[in-house]
Amino acid sequence: MSLTHEELSKKIEVAKEKHNRKTSENNIYGIGSNEASMMGKALRVGTEMVSAILVGGLFGYWIDKIFDIAPFGMTIMMFSGFIASILNIYRMEDNTSSSENKNHKNNNFKGSKNIDA
Repeated sequence: MSLTHEELSKKIEVAKEKHNRKTSENNIYGIGSNEASMMGKALRVGTEMVSAILVGGLFGYWIDKIFDIAPFGMTIMMFSGFIASILNIYRMEDNTSSSENKNHKNNNFKGSKNIDA
């Protein structure tokens, strides 16, 4: 089953059109994959902040009720939740940038020197 150059070109064009139609149907908001990735990161950062502070506040409220030390338990635990959220966001960004650096290092030419190391 050997194809001529024209037949192969025609099949490639049909496959490209099919792929472009599929991506435009999936991309209903008109944003690219990079923008969608950034929106996902922003949503995750917001969720990390809110959830950590909320959990810290609830835990602090519980401590206040048990030990009758209001409002110190809630204040301290909300602050701890805020610090925990900042640390989680830092770890998330650190993992993202380290994986991007690994991909960048792997894409260097074999003959080029790696100045990152």
